[in-house]
Amino acid sequence: MSDIEDLSRRRARLTPEQRRLLEQRLRGKSDAGAVMARLETRDAVPLSAAQQRQWFLWQLDRGSTAYHLCGGLVLEGEVDVGALEASFHGVVRRHESLRTVFRATGDGLAEQVMRPDAQLQVARH
Repeated sequence: MSDIEDLSRRRARLTPEQRRLLEQRLRGKSDAGAVMARLETRDAVPLSAAQQRQWFLWQLDRGSTAYHLCGGLVLEGEVDVGALEASFHGVVRRHESLRTVFRATGDGLAEQVMRPDAQLQVARH
């Protein structure tokens, strides 16, 4: 039996309510099955063990670029810059990690702070 046939048979066994919930989930209109809950914005959050190690290494050599990732994208042709900036802003708004900064605490350690908003501008040449 093919995977398609198996899926069709399994779907046929669902109750009408289960089918409605499945359709909502497939269309992205349901929170059912969400793996991660969105964190509430707080003043500061402790670093994870991995982040603490990175912070320690950065304190040893602040000029190092060993853990930097960089890259660029060149778009050619006609681009709707406003729509592009709006889409980037939407991604940053949804993902706290893209708005998170690290700051030193009084005891020499660090904490992470999620900024409520971040504005991005697309560079044009």
